[in-house]
Amino acid sequence: MTYEHELSGPGLLNLYRALCSLGDQAPRLTQPSQVTQAALERSDAAAVEALEVFCGLLGSFVGDLVLLYGARGGVFLAGGILPQIRDVLLTSSFRQRFFNKGVMRAFLQQVPVRLMEHGQHGVIGAAGLYLDGQYARPGENAVTPSH
Repeated sequence: MTYEHELSGPGLLNLYRALCSLGDQAPRLTQPSQVTQAALERSDAAAVEALEVFCGLLGSFVGDLVLLYGARGGVFLAGGILPQIRDVLLTSSFRQRFFNKGVMRAFLQQVPVRLMEHGQHGVIGAAGLYLDGQYARPGENAVTPSH
C-alpha cells in the first residue's frame, strides 16, 4: 500500500476493517464518515484506533516530505477530514511520528506545521492566481511571471 491509499477516506475505512479483523470482530461501520464520527464520539474502539493510526501515518508521511523537499518554511495541512479531527490530531501520535526521523529530528523541530481550517481553499487559490495574472485563458498556456 502507498500513503495515498492509506491517507484518504477509503484508507481510513481499510484501517478500521483491518483492526476489526485483528480484534476478531465484525466491522459495523461501512463509510469513512461513520468511522470518523464513531472515533470522535469514542463509541467504537476500532474506529478510535483507526483514526489514531491514520494520524500517525500522516505524521510520518509529512515528516518524510519535509525532509525530501527541505520545507524549512513550514507545512500547511488542508482539506479532507483534517479540520473535523483537529482535536484528535493534536493529541495523536502525529507529532511523535513527524519528529521520529533520527538525526533529522532537530531539523524537523524547527519546521512549523499548521492546520488550515478554511472551507474554500480552492476558490481562494484560484482567485489569487487570477489576481496575480497566473491563469490561462481558453486556448493559452499558463505562464508564471518572473518576479
